[in-house]
Amino acid sequence: MTRQKIAVLASGGLDSSILISHLSETYTVHPIYISCGLIWENQEKKCLNSFLKSINSPHIKPTTLLNLPMRKIYKDHWSITSKGIPDHTTPDESVYLEGRNLALITIASIWCSSNNISTITIGTLKENPFPDASESFFKKIELSISIALSKKILIQAPFSTINKTELLQEFQHLPLHLTMTCLSPKKNVHCGQCNKCNERILAFKVASLQDKTIYLN
Repeated sequence: MTRQKIAVLASGGLDSSILISHLSETYTVHPIYISCGLIWENQEKKCLNSFLKSINSPHIKPTTLLNLPMRKIYKDHWSITSKGIPDHTTPDESVYLEGRNLALITIASIWCSSNNISTITIGTLKENPFPDASESFFKKIELSISIALSKKILIQAPFSTINKTELLQEFQHLPLHLTMTCLSPKKNVHCGQCNKCNERILAFKVASLQDKTIYLN
C-alpha cells in the first residue's frame, strides 16, 4: 500500500523531531530544514541528523535543506549577533522571531507544491503565544498559499492541543536527548542558561522524566 507523503518543518528541537517520528508511523515523511542564518542552525542540523539516524525509520526521507537568508532583515537581532541572548529569567515573548513561521511555511509550500506534497505540518504546541502560531493564522495562510499556487496545500499543527510536558510523557521512549532546544549551543551541547534551555529543563522536571540532555551549565 502506497503511503501518503507529508512534510514536516524540522528544527532539530523536541517538538518537530517528535512530530517526524510520530507521523512516520502512518505517512512517508519529508523533513524540511530551512536555514535562515541564525546562530544555532549548524548545531541544530547535526542534532536532527543524529536523531533521525537513531530512530532509523524507512518511512522518513532524507532531510531537504533550503536556504532563506534573513540576516539583512533581522540585522543586529540577538539571533544573528548572539549578543543579548534571552536567558532563563526572560518571558517566552523574548524569543519571538518576527514573521518566522510566515516565511518558513511560504518557502516550504513552494517546495511541496513542486514535489506533489499537499500537507505541511509544524510542531507548534498548545502554549505557544506567538501570532504566527495560532489556529487562525494557519487557516488563513493555508487559504492564501492554496490560492497562490492554484492547488490545495494543508497546514497542520498536530500537537497544538497538548503542552510540552504532555508531549514528553507520551513520547518518552524516543531518544529525546539527541534533540537540540538551545539559543546558544556549543559543540552540540545545550548552554543550560538560555530561555529555551530553561523551558526544556522545566518540562522534563514537570513530566517527572529523566533528562539525559547534556548542559554546559
